[in-house]
Amino acid sequence: MRRSCFLALFVLCASLVSADWHDALWLGRGDVWRARFPVTVTNPSDAALDGQPVALTVGDQPDQAPLAGARAEALRVSNSQGRQLLYALWAPGLDTLITTGAVPVGAVLSLPAVCGPATSTTYHVYFDNAHAWGLADFFDKRPVTDLNGDFERGVGDMPTGWQQKMSDAAHRLAWSTDAPFSGARCLKAETASGAAPTWFGFSRSDFTVVPGARCTVRIRVRGENVSGTAGWYVHVGDEQNPQLLNRVVKTGDGTFGWTETQITFTVPEGATRMTTGSVLHGSGTAWYDAFTFATDRPAPTPTARVGAAERLSLTELGADAPWPAALRCRPHWLGRITAPFRPHRRAAERLWRHRLPIRVVNLRDAPATNLLAVADLASAARGIVAPEFRLTFDGQAVEACRLGDRLLFSCSPDARSIMTYYLYVADTGKRPETRAAVASALGSDIPSDQILAAGSDTTDAAAFAKLLAGPVNRVKNPGFEEGADQPDGWSRSGEGKGVRFSVESPGGFGKHHARMTVDKSVAASWRGWQQSVPVKAGHTYLYGAWLACEGLEGSALLHAHLRTAQGQVASGGFLSAGAGISGTAAWTPMFGTATVPSDASQLQIHLTMDARGTLKHDGVFLAECLNAATGDPETPAMGHGELAVWPVDPIVKVFHETLPPTQRAAGAIALARNEEEALQLALRAGRNIADLEIAVDPPKRRDGRTLDAFTIGWVGYVPIDHPTAYYNLTTPAWQLKHPTRGGSSDGWSGWWPDPIRPTARGSLRANQTQAVWLSFKTTADTAPGTYAGSVRLLEAGKRLVRRVPFTVTVWDVELPAASSCAAIYDIRLSAHWSADGSTAAQQRERLMRVMADKRVSPDEVGAAPVFTRDAQGRITADFTAYDRAAQLYFDELKFRFSYTPNFFYLFGWEHPPKKVMGEAPYEGEHPYAATDRTRLRAAYKETYQACLRLYWEHVKAKGWADRLVLYISDEPFLTKKPIIDQMKALCDMIHEVDPKIPIYCSTWRHCPDWNGYLDVWGVGHYGCFPVEEMRARRAAGDRIWFTTDGQMCTDTPFCAVERLLPHYCFQFGAEAYEFWGVSWLTYDPWQFGWHRYIHQSSTPGESYHVRYPNGDGYLLYPGGPVGVQGPVTTVRLEAARDGIEDYEYLKLLQRHAGNPQADALLKEFAALVEIPNAGGRFSTRILPDPSSLAALRLRAGALLEQLTAK
Repeated sequence: MRRSCFLALFVLCASLVSADWHDALWLGRGDVWRARFPVTVTNPSDAALDGQPVALTVGDQPDQAPLAGARAEALRVSNSQGRQLLYALWAPGLDTLITTGAVPVGAVLSLPAVCGPATSTTYHVYFDNAHAWGLADFFDKRPVTDLNGDFERGVGDMPTGWQQKMSDAAHRLAWSTDAPFSGARCLKAETASGAAPTWFGFSRSDFTVVPGARCTVRIRVRGENVSGTAGWYVHVGDEQNPQLLNRVVKTGDGTFGWTETQITFTVPEGATRMTTGSVLHGSGTAWYDAFTFATDRPAPTPTARVGAAERLSLTELGADAPWPAALRCRPHWLGRITAPFRPHRRAAERLWRHRLPIRVVNLRDAPATNLLAVADLASAARGIVAPEFRLTFDGQAVEACRLGDRLLFSCSPDARSIMTYYLYVADTGKRPETRAAVASALGSDIPSDQILAAGSDTTDAAAFAKLLAGPVNRVKNPGFEEGADQPDGWSRSGEGKGVRFSVESPGGFGKHHARMTVDKSVAASWRGWQQSVPVKAGHTYLYGAWLACEGLEGSALLHAHLRTAQGQVASGGFLSAGAGISGTAAWTPMFGTATVPSDASQLQIHLTMDARGTLKHDGVFLAECLNAATGDPETPAMGHGELAVWPVDPIVKVFHETLPPTQRAAGAIALARNEEEALQLALRAGRNIADLEIAVDPPKRRDGRTLDAFTIGWVGYVPIDHPTAYYNLTTPAWQLKHPTRGGSSDGWSGWWPDPIRPTARGSLRANQTQAVWLSFKTTADTAPGTYAGSVRLLEAGKRLVRRVPFTVTVWDVELPAASSCAAIYDIRLSAHWSADGSTAAQQRERLMRVMADKRVSPDEVGAAPVFTRDAQGRITADFTAYDRAAQLYFDELKFRFSYTPNFFYLFGWEHPPKKVMGEAPYEGEHPYAATDRTRLRAAYKETYQACLRLYWEHVKAKGWADRLVLYISDEPFLTKKPIIDQMKALCDMIHEVDPKIPIYCSTWRHCPDWNGYLDVWGVGHYGCFPVEEMRARRAAGDRIWFTTDGQMCTDTPFCAVERLLPHYCFQFGAEAYEFWGVSWLTYDPWQFGWHRYIHQSSTPGESYHVRYPNGDGYLLYPGGPVGVQGPVTTVRLEAARDGIEDYEYLKLLQRHAGNPQADALLKEFAALVEIPNAGGRFSTRILPDPSSLAALRLRAGALLEQLTAK
């Protein structure tokens, strides 16, 4: 019996650890930290320390960190509560951060000191984990022993301790020798003639300050031909608001000699840090020297003492077990030779694709028995839609139970041991089962933060029944088989008139289940069954049960309490699991995990509800569990001389563990005229090939014509630390931030293909698959027909190791040069894009041209009109820069839509409208909590409308108005009345200028109050905005766009949503889709495939740190880090282009409506997309069979060629 599993389970449990050895540290990659040493930090002052730096030198002397030679990537720091701390490891001169390689003697380890007044605290520094990945975030407060205020010390072109901010080719910074005030060096800033003013400069942010202190900064500045502001700034604040105090002091303008500038200030209450630096906001050249900082209240100086290092001695069992012959993916060589002559050969011979090591760790001094190991299956399936699993230990099969995306199995690890199991994975090739419609819920009030409320897999109830009745389950009478109406081991509460408790048949796992019925007339109250089970502090337990209901008014889920020995609820002791059921629902598993706090000794299962109707329970479970960490996948080794090459549909991502199919198809692609199409090839060798060149013989028709417009690229692989989701934290700045729950996607942690590096040369590692990308492009003049070419693989550029033939068919069908469906991606630039020295304007134009080539569009023109108000209050506008940019955008690059300039954007989330030219939107104080949001200030309306009227009349005169949309608000909190009211007032203000101005808002969901106010609705394509309401809005004259934030992620096995979004647009009447970024970066994406936690506020007065989904906001990479000039495309952007071209095929088929074949094909295309759906982060659910889309496209091209010929 198999049942749908509606379950989201993330096991937050560690290995069985010795004392306080914190082994579940971030990015351990399934391995164990084998060494650590304690650091005792002492605060000698009468003030608490909250992240001040304390330093240790690396060496073998007393109170030095014993890290010499250790892998820097494996360093982790934890306090006594197991919270991981940021750290920084500096080169001996404190001028370079060490993040990789062996730690040198003399390096400086900087830690955040967090302890109360006149107290000490102990940290542990962990090291020696051979598989651990390096961190992306480090402690940003350098132990300041030397301000380097004379700027004499430095490395390369950077003075030690100082950073360059926002420099580019037009805003240049240098560590200069140009006539310094003293010594040999100074700082220099220079702005090119005509460049726009920016806040670029040198800065330093590692100053710790004390609230109430009186501080003085002094700096010498000289200038030459300065226009604007040349001087110095000071920002003082905390982690949430770094500018509680913001002071900029102008030294002078024109040409002037060395002049001292002084900034004196009092540190605001709550401030802890200072950032200071140079200013040249304008034009000219400025130099800076002789910086000093003084304070009357120096920050407390903590001390650190180092204890003796500890090392683990572990017995390792089961590691490196050979592949059992029966599970090998490829048969023996003799079997391969004789296979064609054996009609009844076993299908299982090539079934098992890869295996993952699963490590069970017991660091305690005693063996453990009857524990439940929990392993992640999402990382095992790796995009296989219908996988099969087999668990082994030492080559022997191990019984296991699949529960949603987790694998459960019983284990009894020896003392101080690591047991390595192997999970073998097969692709059954079965077609995916049709799923019931899925539901989504909000992860927060931000509409794009949607989570799937349905599970992804099935659960084997028979396997679970064995666990249920086995020794791992601590629950007595878990299936209610013993006892009658009062089952053994269970008590009940809330009995009374209209409430009926009973044990009924049949059961979910046996003969019986527990049943509770509450009549509609009964007052709401908590009632149900309970059982208390002894648990141990510090241990982790998996608890759960199966629930079903009939006519349930309200919702029910699984509850549990952690209680003290006295029966009180322990700290953090209220627990729950599951998404909840209501109405009438079949048996649904709900499971969660809990780590027992120090004051708890019982876990009390509560099979309770406060709803009315019938609630049923069965299969109650509680087991001590431990995380069975999965390692990287392994595949059988190829023969040393073997090399496999095979084509892969570009919508499917090729992983290092991807193996060649049993039957390899020929390399063949087809495309229309005015189209681009990729041939993705997978390469895999049995040996390392350090230098492999991809040479393409241009495909040629029989008459000699060739296709010469093609590019060659090697697909790059980037690391992903954790499956995609939105992750919010409110932890202190000094704590390492990382996800603490499971993801909301079909991805996993590991190496993911994404960028396509434009090069013909690369390398192969033995038994690792590598994707290469050949992209062919046609024009309107390309001759139709079949072209034959070949790919030559050349080792070291000379020796031919393989020739691979392929064909390109060009259909006699022409796609329009201008795309019919708009795909809008915001351009957002950061320092990563200007690292090659280009200006923001240069990078923006590069990005725009690449986007035009890929048939996608930027969000806006890229320049703004300049509005000014004279002394009489008259507002005028300068459109010079805007017109120049708009001519490039609309006239040359032919982009279909643009948002109006950001000046006219008004608010986001739950915030009130922004000020406009200094005018506040409402009377009173921000955030206007008690203000009537329907009543805008007259001066605010007049100012905004005057600017909008000038702009609108101008763009109408230029002929651009019908291509513009006014983006009023992003993701407004549409359930909040103040937001509903202010939106209506703002829309009225805009439409008073001209009712024809189209107002766009990315609402995601429908807000009936805004009908008649919004003109263009940005709706979620996964079902949060009902299809019927889309039709109603369109019938009312509104337009529909799909808004898609958080959908196009790196870690999805298929490029499904990128390819399918135009299909959704076609089928559901949306004229465009928009995605919030093509270039938004928080790290170097070549180095880290995930995002930094950024500080964000979606509600006035509230803030948090949020990490956006992996790859969210960018589909292009800066080329600088890999030596490429300009942006680098990705497999995701190429899929987006393919989708836009698919839309044209659909439009062409639509022109032949009434033709039976065309109508039938359109119907089949329509079946690919449905609303509701699982969302873009679940590619294997929205497109479980990628080959179906490819097959439909081939049929469409061939049919259109026939119909065109007729």
